[in-house]
Amino acid sequence: MKRVEITVAAGEGGDVEALLNGFGFTYFRDEASHGGSRFLRYVTLVPDGVVEDLIKQVEKSIDTSKAGNSIALYDVAAYVSKHLDDRSGLADAAGAGRGLEELTQPLERFLKPERSTLAMVFIATTVALAGLLMDNPVIVIGA
Repeated sequence: MKRVEITVAAGEGGDVEALLNGFGFTYFRDEASHGGSRFLRYVTLVPDGVVEDLIKQVEKSIDTSKAGNSIALYDVAAYVSKHLDDRSGLADAAGAGRGLEELTQPLERFLKPERSTLAMVFIATTVALAGLLMDNPVIVIGA
């Protein structure tokens, strides 16, 4: 679960509200002013499987090069909400197409062997080769 904060100039807030309503998320809206400019801040909790899609859509609808327009993303340590649990379940079902990334991620640590493993393989190979040269099957099997 991620917490998304979207800050926009007051004139661009309608696009953000339409997007959040389209995704079906509950959000909070705050108004603030600074130096004569009005800004709107939207805060919502988004399931991990949907957060990338939401951010892409928001980036298309607002101009982040303007001062004050920004998107902030925070990790949520814990939450208590049955509604969000239901939304997370729907997002997990929608994000099932990303299975290949989830399968290969735990295997990344095996792509680069550790030095200790390589050293043990080298020593075992050397001992087995010595057993072959001495014609001693016990050393070959022990290696």
